[in-house]
Amino acid sequence: MDLIPKDSFLAWAATHGIRRDPRLPSMDELVYAGDASDQSRFWMPPPVVSDLLNFLNAALDSASTSGPFYFYRRAWSSWHYGDDGSVRNQIVDRMVGTAGVPPDFLGALRLSRSEWREILTIISAHYVFAWSVNEDLFIIPEDASCILMVSHHGELRGTFPSENNLTKFVSAMSAKGFDLPEEVPDPTFKIPPWMRGAALPNEPTQRPDSFSDFTIRPSIPAHAEAVWHCLDSVARERRHIAMVEPPTLEEVHSFLGTLADRGVIQFVALAGSRVVGWCDVTRKPIEGFRHSCVLGMGLLQAYRRRGLGSALLRAVLAEAQLQGLSRIELEVYASNQPAIALYQRFGFVREGIKRSARILDGQVEDILCMALLLPPP
Repeated sequence: MDLIPKDSFLAWAATHGIRRDPRLPSMDELVYAGDASDQSRFWMPPPVVSDLLNFLNAALDSASTSGPFYFYRRAWSSWHYGDDGSVRNQIVDRMVGTAGVPPDFLGALRLSRSEWREILTIISAHYVFAWSVNEDLFIIPEDASCILMVSHHGELRGTFPSENNLTKFVSAMSAKGFDLPEEVPDPTFKIPPWMRGAALPNEPTQRPDSFSDFTIRPSIPAHAEAVWHCLDSVARERRHIAMVEPPTLEEVHSFLGTLADRGVIQFVALAGSRVVGWCDVTRKPIEGFRHSCVLGMGLLQAYRRRGLGSALLRAVLAEAQLQGLSRIELEVYASNQPAIALYQRFGFVREGIKRSARILDGQVEDILCMALLLPPP
C-alpha cells in the first residue's frame, strides 16, 4: 500500500483528464474533464450479504484485471474516526486499520491487485457501514478507465470517459451475473436519464420514453404470435429461464386458449402491439396443494430496468390473491441478482438452494427457491 498525499493524487488525476467537479466545489468529487454525465451507471450489491465479495471482485475485475487502484474518501475526510466511540465507528476503524491505513491519514491510497485482502476489507467497511455523503468511497484504476464510487445510498456507481469504456464495463459485469438494476435504491435517489428511457449500449435506440407507453393486461389467444416472439428472444439468451428454445407457435396458441383450464394466470406487458414481457402463475392441481402456485416471468432485454417487472408481478399477485392463492413459489438462478432483488422487494423469502442445478455452456448454476405467502383477499 502506498500513501499518496492529496496534492500528488490530484496532480496524477489531472494527467488522466480527471478534475474536481466544478458544480460541487466543497465535495471534492472527481469527474472527467469532458461531459461524461450520460456515461454513468450504477449497480446494486446482491441482497445476500455473503455474495458481496463476489460482487466487489466482479467490479474490480471489470475495471482492471491487473490494477493498481487508487482510493480516496469524499471531502478528504479522515480514514479513521478516532475518539468517536460509537460501535459502528470502532468497527470501521478496526477494519481500515487492519487493512494498513494509518490513523489521521487524509490522502489517497494506492493498492496493487495482489493486495486484494486489504482492498476488499476497505471497500466492505464502506459498503456496510457508510451512512453519510462524506463517507462515499472513490476507486480509480491506474489506467483511469473509470471512476467507481461506493455510495452511502448503497449502490456502486461507475462513471466512464467514453461510451466504449462504459460498454465494456457493463458487458463485463453482466457476464459475471450483475446486470443493471430496474429501480433506484431509495426515494431520495435522483432517477438518471438512462432509467427514463435513454438507450443503453448495444440496445435499440428507439424505445418508449415513459411508462405510459406500456400496458399491462391479461393474456389472450390473440397475443399468441407476439408472446411466442418474446419467449423465443428470452429463451435464446440461454441465461435467465430454463427454456433455451421456445415451444411451437401452435403450442403457445393452444396454451393461451386454455389458461383457465390449466390453472394459469398470465399477464403481458405490451409496447403497442408488441409483447415485451410476461408473468404468470400456475396453480398446483394436487389436493392439499391447490393454495400454491409456481411463478415464472421474463422480459425482453431492451425493456429491462424500466419497472415493467414490478408492474407485471404486481398485477399477477393481485389476481392470484383474488383467486384464493396464498403461496407463490418460484425458482431463480443465483446469478440473476436483479431478479432476486425484485422478488425480495415484493416479500419473497429464500427457502432453499439447489446446488449445481444447471450446467449449460460450461457454466454451473445454483438455483434459489423462494416463496411469498399472501394474506386472504
